[in-house]
Amino acid sequence: MAENPLRLNHAAESARITIVPDCGLAPGISNLIVGHAFQKLDKTRTVHIMVGGLPEKPIPPLGYTVTWSPESLIDEYTRKAIIVKQGRRVQVEALSGVENILFPEAGKLEAFFTDGLRTLLQTMDGVVDMWEKTLRYPGHAEEIRLLEAIGLFKDEKIKVEGVKISPRKLMIKLFEQTLQKPEVKDLVALRVEVCGVKNGEKTSYTYHMLDRCDEKRGITAMARTTAYPTSIIAQLILNGAIKAKGIVPPERLGMDDRVFRKFWDGLEKRGIQISERRVSC
Repeated sequence: MAENPLRLNHAAESARITIVPDCGLAPGISNLIVGHAFQKLDKTRTVHIMVGGLPEKPIPPLGYTVTWSPESLIDEYTRKAIIVKQGRRVQVEALSGVENILFPEAGKLEAFFTDGLRTLLQTMDGVVDMWEKTLRYPGHAEEIRLLEAIGLFKDEKIKVEGVKISPRKLMIKLFEQTLQKPEVKDLVALRVEVCGVKNGEKTSYTYHMLDRCDEKRGITAMARTTAYPTSIIAQLILNGAIKAKGIVPPERLGMDDRVFRKFWDGLEKRGIQISERRVSC
């Protein structure tokens, strides 16, 4: 979703309504964490987000299973990502910037740029380096780049035995048929690192979350980490804990310690655990 929800702020304020966009996983949980760390620091210089939904173990043929919209997945793999580099917004190719990491309890993963910063691009004043990367098992980015290179994500129709067909629509259908495997347990990994200055010292706050599917209730980790935060935010609006009108980016809620604590507690009550670590650099 490339649209900027902040464009609707004046209309929402005039109507005296509260709209919190992007309050799922990422954007969502990640934004509230970034906002929380931002208000802890005197100056924030870097924001790095790594996030991904994965099968518990790599599953052929791509080491991956789809737990959300295949159409949105392909869009994520093909849309250029906007990041902040040396204080300026720049566009980079999706699937670029690959790096390997060791994620606690998940093992070896790779991370690559995708376009997920959304409202953070407007709200993180003073940040000179900011990006979001998607997490997958090693080798996934190269495999997806191959599919893209041979044209399987193109919208333009091609003729096959007298029938015109969009390669992209074909891949969406194939992803649905081959990568959607409800029987496979999934997990969601999230790492957020926010660095800056606190009391004259270089300081970083690092957050880790690893959530697993709820087998007893039949709820995927992806569903848990997208639906639960949305529900928590909606309840906070209904009970008056969130009073602001207009378009309220989730990171703004994270900057309000009272609201953030209620949100954090809401996640913990639903079994979603996030660790926080502060380090003086």
